[in-house]
Amino acid sequence: MAQIQALILIPLIIEEENFELVTPKEAGLPLWRRILRGGRMIKRKVSTLVVNAGMRTFYKLDSVPSVFEKVTLPIIVQGKERVISLVVTKVTPPPYRNPSRPFIIRTAFDLGFLGSVWKYAQRGGVALA
Repeated sequence: MAQIQALILIPLIIEEENFELVTPKEAGLPLWRRILRGGRMIKRKVSTLVVNAGMRTFYKLDSVPSVFEKVTLPIIVQGKERVISLVVTKVTPPPYRNPSRPFIIRTAFDLGFLGSVWKYAQRGGVALA
């Protein structure tokens, strides 16, 4: 059976919080807390920036996965090979004029994904096998 080439899009969501330094009075602290703090500045959260910086990788698959089907992919995290489980959300076939181009498969993380690996992946430490 011939294998098909697929470009798999893996989501990576990175959250970054932005802070600004304000005086205790601007932060709304009561007078007695302002006295205890001694006039030191306070960090106040201004906004949260969410960046969807996904990863793309090519894989050879035996068959085209359908929507909501699970796909397992090998990845390398901290020098060890692990397997992640993804759920297919959308499959785009190659254009009929150029069938040699890959299928584009959009995925979402399965809820069984390891939390520690996910935190490491958010910091940009995932290299795909």
